[in-house]
Amino acid sequence: MRADADRWNRRYRAGREQVPPSPDELLVRLQHRLPGRGWALDVACGRGHNSIFLAALGYRVVGVDVSIEGMRGASALAREHGLAVDFVVADLDRMSPPPGCFDAVVVIKYLNRELVPRLRSWVCPGGLVFYRTFNVNHLQRMPSFNSRYVLEPGELVHLFRGFEVIATNDNHLVREPMSYLVARRPRSPLGERAMEGPPAEGGRQLWSGGLGLTGTAGPE
Repeated sequence: MRADADRWNRRYRAGREQVPPSPDELLVRLQHRLPGRGWALDVACGRGHNSIFLAALGYRVVGVDVSIEGMRGASALAREHGLAVDFVVADLDRMSPPPGCFDAVVVIKYLNRELVPRLRSWVCPGGLVFYRTFNVNHLQRMPSFNSRYVLEPGELVHLFRGFEVIATNDNHLVREPMSYLVARRPRSPLGERAMEGPPAEGGRQLWSGGLGLTGTAGPE
């Protein structure tokens, strides 16, 4: 974690990661699929634009990233928008929220295959996953990009096999440099959720060794 955190902190301090003007296009285009109720998790949330977009839709949002510099910027941006978001600096490999506690899990431009089984478990029955990241076609444009962090065609759908596919471009004919998947976790036989979101104290309670930086509409 430390090496990744140092690298991203340097990038943010150097201004190499410019703040994008809007949330990810997948969220914007398919926002009608997001009811805006309950808890949402934004994984590797960076500067927090997707977290803020989700909060504006009505979700109670936990945004997690390894970079404290990124989280500081995200927290300040949330305050500017008058929105409450729990931003947490944490090692994504050590996150430990209880199963079934999020109504939506969003992952944009991040790939950790070992994390996927836990991501699946964090989505509540009937909840949604929005996933969009680079695939092998990206290497044609960026040959220096680490090939460990690109998807093979059809891999994203396979990683979330058993989920109901709502929208995707992830097949063996994909030509775009990014693959996406919107999918719903099947409801349990009783139609009940495992639990009603994270603890009342907020997302900061969910992470082993995490540091919470909460952006709120009120005074600090």
